[in-house]
Amino acid sequence: MAVIVTLAHERAFPGAPERVAEVRAWVLTCLPPGCPRADDVALVVSELATNAVLHSASGTVGGRFTVRAEVEPGSTGEAGAVALTCTDQGPALVPAARGEGEYQRGLVLVRELADAYEVTCTEASRAAWCRLDWPVVTGTPQGAKGAATYGPHMTAQQVSDPAHAAHKITAHGTHTPHNPGAQPRPSGEASR
Repeated sequence: MAVIVTLAHERAFPGAPERVAEVRAWVLTCLPPGCPRADDVALVVSELATNAVLHSASGTVGGRFTVRAEVEPGSTGEAGAVALTCTDQGPALVPAARGEGEYQRGLVLVRELADAYEVTCTEASRAAWCRLDWPVVTGTPQGAKGAATYGPHMTAQQVSDPAHAAHKITAHGTHTPHNPGAQPRPSGEASR
């Protein structure tokens, strides 16, 4: 049995729209060098942070939200993953105005890019959690000293944090959430 190393990073941000770029830049520094899903991670965390700022009490004066990144960097022969959790201060008292056709486009994008996604709500907070996997590192490509090529995702991993019970990640991106009634979805499923 292989030991899986998870590097956890957590940071609180003021609930202001101009902080979304800061969140994105910070999360990218948490990823391993050359992460093949860096662009997807940047887009997903931007959407989660924007949602916290625009559609929760975190976007009010003095509001804050927290972003947690749990990274399993992977190495030769191992897949990697990052679990992102954006925890805000719960639903805003007055919902943000939306233009026609804007309803939940960002969350649809998150569901499409993430290998697993769920939202947990309490009276005081809302936590949006997702996981993005990257494939097994199999060797060094031509002309790229020390870089890696990637094969199919084949390992089983475990990701958990205090806000969530264990999220079991199994082969091919199947996700078993801590909610026993929820059904897992295979990675790449068209309608999430």
